[in-house]
Amino acid sequence: MTSLMERSRILKFSASMLAAVLLAEGILFMATELLGLFYLFSAAIAMEAAVLFVFFLNDVWTFGDTENTRSRRSRLLRFNMIATGGLLINTAILFDITGAFGVWYLTANLVGVACAFTWNYLMNIHWSWYPDGPA
Repeated sequence: MTSLMERSRILKFSASMLAAVLLAEGILFMATELLGLFYLFSAAIAMEAAVLFVFFLNDVWTFGDTENTRSRRSRLLRFNMIATGGLLINTAILFDITGAFGVWYLTANLVGVACAFTWNYLMNIHWSWYPDGPA
């Protein structure tokens, strides 16, 4: 059973991710539509901007009360490595859904983000913020 503290963290992580998704969708749209970049290149830029944003939000808000012996730099590196896995998941789904089914790239991106979310959360609680797994 999930503890109240862990449920609170999941909600905070989810809220942080929602804010990051909104940021990423805005950057994706602007880079593709206004700057004329290829949508997959725009998605990579948008995802990295969102990763940096959500890391700092989670480091301070979601996991700020954890006793972590890792430096912020180490946590950021780990978070970014995990996010790279999420980026690969997201980009593959974005490419597949857009190319195979003709779904609008912004909608397909949301499907990819939803799939990458579980990966990101589980990997981060076990590798970025909790040295020995969640309490």
